Amino acid sequence: MSQGERKKGMSSRTQILRDRETGVCYLQTWDGFAASITLLVNADGSPVVNSQATETTDA
Repeated sequence: MSQGERKKGMSSRTQILRDRETGVCYLQTWDGFAASITLLVNADGSPVVNSQATETTDA
């Protein structure tokens, strides 16, 4: 499959997840059968904490 070509039925998605107990935010992405989750950090390297965020937000 060449770049830019997509198999029928495969999708791509990105969302931000928030840990309910700590408020720490993560970026979750997937494309077809591949997925990843990454800690979101501030410019100083500390985790992004948002106690006001919803549990999941589509980006």
